[in-house]
Amino acid sequence: FTLPSGDDGQEVTVIVGSTASAAVSILTGAGVTLGATSISLDAANSSVTLRCFSDKWYVVSSHAATIQ
Repeated sequence: FTLPSGDDGQEVTVIVGSTASAAVSILTGAGVTLGATSISLDAANSSVTLRCFSDKWYVVSSHAATIQ
């Protein structure tokens, strides 16, 4: 999943469906940064919620995710 640029305060939640067979990586688009080195949703029903501030996405919450 590639994050677009966002407006300050905008939130996005990414949820992996119950039939996922591989991890989902969170990537950044051009001109966008992530407040972590990497995020991977590792299993079915895992999720991460991100909030944007100054074109940087920060992790607000997660479940069954690897955040580095």
